Amino acid sequence: MPAAQVLTRLNEIVAVAEMHPGTRAERARTGIRAEFLPLLRQAVEQAAGDGLDAWLAGLLKPPAEPARNGMLMEVAAAMQAVNAARTNAAALEAARALMALAGRHLQAPDAAKLSLKVLEKELEGRLEVDALLQLLFATKAELTAQADHVEKAIDRLREELRQAVAQPAGLMWNFSRLKAERRVILAELKRRG
Repeated sequence: MPAAQVLTRLNEIVAVAEMHPGTRAERARTGIRAEFLPLLRQAVEQAAGDGLDAWLAGLLKPPAEPARNGMLMEVAAAMQAVNAARTNAAALEAARALMALAGRHLQAPDAAKLSLKVLEKELEGRLEVDALLQLLFATKAELTAQADHVEKAIDRLREELRQAVAQPAGLMWNFSRLKAERRVILAELKRRG
């Protein structure tokens, strides 16, 4: 998706949200994040350079070199401002700031496409960029809940694998994907303190 189209769509989302000023803050935050996520993925893929590599390397094999391109962590911090908004107006203001930040990076002359080297090397490509962004954009409570969910799913799959006569490839792939997700979640929770 071209950068101009990403920015236009972000603007449209905010404009629609502004038409509903009585929306509860929690619903506004959740809606903004859900609507923004696919567009932010586009922005990150087009302009975040080594940001994902630096974040994952810092989580999985510290210490890591800081990112030369700070877009990913700036976008994550801006999304945390959306998450922290206590009113609809504050959520919309934070969303506009996030939109402006994404626009600034997308329109930067030195914008570099996202590198996936660490994702491929350390996590063997088991997680999609969308899943990583959801984890990075999640609140600490959401990360903790996801960690619990992943642990239970791993336990269920482990039991299914024990009972299986043959080891179906799909079960093994899901098992390894969940283990990779757990690794990232626990490291991110540790990073946040």
